[in-house]
Amino acid sequence: MLTSRMAAALTAGVLAATPPVHEQKPALEDVLARAADYHAAYATRISGVTLEERYNLIQLVAGRMQTPDRFTSDVVLLNVNGRILSLRDPFAIDNKPLRERTPRITDLLVQPTADGWRRAQDYAAEQHFRFLSDLILALNDPTLALQFLAPGMQSKVAFKLEKHETMNGAPVVRVGFSEIAAPETPFALRTRGNASASGRLWIGVADGAVHKSELRAASATESVVVTVSYAKDATLDQWLPKKMNETYQWKELDDVLSNRDVGAYGARLFFQADASYSNPRYTPIDLSKMRR
Repeated sequence: MLTSRMAAALTAGVLAATPPVHEQKPALEDVLARAADYHAAYATRISGVTLEERYNLIQLVAGRMQTPDRFTSDVVLLNVNGRILSLRDPFAIDNKPLRERTPRITDLLVQPTADGWRRAQDYAAEQHFRFLSDLILALNDPTLALQFLAPGMQSKVAFKLEKHETMNGAPVVRVGFSEIAAPETPFALRTRGNASASGRLWIGVADGAVHKSELRAASATESVVVTVSYAKDATLDQWLPKKMNETYQWKELDDVLSNRDVGAYGARLFFQADASYSNPRYTPIDLSKMRR
């Protein structure tokens, strides 16, 4: 007969043998569910965070690096219908002012209106020409890879649990992903060449936060790798982009001259870029309250 003392001892032994939640190796389905829940709430929590970005862009011509362009910008993170979107507003290039540095996007959106939203996007577009390629403009958002964790996107992506690791002092799961789509269906990144997305996400076991993302975009004309590292900001108590590294290759279409300064049909463009993020500030922005 199992006495109460024996039962208590047996229960204690089982508990002692069971690792804490943060040490367990969860199933892929549990990791993805936790990440989806986390990032649904995360999109709301960080809407209105502004980061100072230092962005270096280098074009490679005939294997030689051209003089880099160095941008300093305010990057505002926003929740747009549940998806995180970054608006970049450069204020200096090579340490020379492009405009007076004011939080003009945040000022427009703290009490959002449809007109203010249009003007904020116009501000972000003012310096687009400096980024040399439409492909760079499409993919140099540091939060871009997070969209593939949204519940509405997960059914369009094949995931694979690759490895359990430790990152930033916490257990994470490295998950590979590859976008799937029916023939003739546009992929999510909507690049000119309709690049499909793949890559890796390092997801925290305990909370579902992304510690690192690696996004690859590939089509007949495009090849891109964007890697972003996150760090926990103690003041805001949020995981935020810290560093981003990018490589871009573009082969011009045979019959369409679509990028700037390519030089000839069939020409190739090569770019490298890196960015660092610092000085986060937070002004809550809720675009769901946008007035006409």
